[in-house]
Amino acid sequence: MKSLKERLKGRKKDYARIVASEYVAEIIIEKITPILPDINVIIYPDNIYVYISVKDIEDFEESSISELSSLFDLKWDRSIEKDTISYYSYMNKYKRIISLTVSAKPTDSCKIIRIPTGKTKQVTKTIIVEEAEFEYLVECSDD
Repeated sequence: MKSLKERLKGRKKDYARIVASEYVAEIIIEKITPILPDINVIIYPDNIYVYISVKDIEDFEESSISELSSLFDLKWDRSIEKDTISYYSYMNKYKRIISLTVSAKPTDSCKIIRIPTGKTKQVTKTIIVEEAEFEYLVECSDD
C-alpha cells in the first residue's frame, strides 16, 4: 500500500491539511486517554471524530464528564436510546471541528426504561409505515 504522501503526490495542500489533522488528533488523544483510555479516532482533513466507549455510565457522569468539560470547555447533549446512553459535544479548535461522542451501556444498577408517548410517527422505507414513539429514561438504584 502506498504511503499517504505518495497517494497525495501533487496535492500538497491536501497532504498538509491531513498531516495537520493527524497532529491535532494526537494532541486530543494525549489529553483524553488519561481520563478515558478506550477511544477511537477518525481523522479527516478538516474534521476529527472521537468515539469513546465507557463501561460505567455512573462513573463517567460523576467524574469524567466534568474533567473533559473543563479540559476542553465543553457543553454536552445527552441522548438515550433503546440500549445506549450517549453524550455528544464538539469544539472548533486548532482550525478543526472536533466531534466527541461518548457511549455507554447501562450497568447492572441502571436500566433504560421505554415509555410509550401515545404518538406515532411515519417512517419511510419502501412504503410509509406508522410506528409508535417512545421516550427512554434511565433509572438507577442506589445500591
